[in-house]
Amino acid sequence: TFMAVAMDLPDYSSPFGTIHPRFKQDVAERLVLGALNVVYGQRDVTFQGPFPSSITLHGHDLTIDYDNGTANLDKNNNHGFEVCCSSASTTTCDDHRDQWVAAPITATQASLVHINTAACGSRHVVGVRYEWRTSPCEYKQCALYDQDPTPSREGRADRSPGRTGRTACTHTGWSSTRT
Repeated sequence: TFMAVAMDLPDYSSPFGTIHPRFKQDVAERLVLGALNVVYGQRDVTFQGPFPSSITLHGHDLTIDYDNGTANLDKNNNHGFEVCCSSASTTTCDDHRDQWVAAPITATQASLVHINTAACGSRHVVGVRYEWRTSPCEYKQCALYDQDPTPSREGRADRSPGRTGRTACTHTGWSSTRT
């Protein structure tokens, strides 16, 4: 199975809501790419946007690796990421106790995205999310796309208990296997 991410195709005038655009051409084009890859076996056809595979935190630099190092990222802007800052925990984000703050993209390199977590100050960075609150993006203006261009989908990852530094993206919205 496959799906087409359409969070960057809002239709603000749609009677069905902004995430149900009346104009289906872009969605259809993305679904065709999925069919070519999955149904017809054309493995060289990319049909999903960049997908996070791991997260590493060093100081105030949080690095997200996409597609296990094989992505070719296009960055439209520096917005879309937020980190969860916690004074009480080093592993999990409590949405009622902890604070989500904007974390701007500082650099992209092929499959890597670096975001600045300095807004947490001395608090622990215990989670990261992408386009969680701003979805849908403005028309074709999400922060990250692959070269096709299809957008990276929204998602959230919390640090796993017992882990330091590197976190696999296995939580809400993001999973270690692409669907």
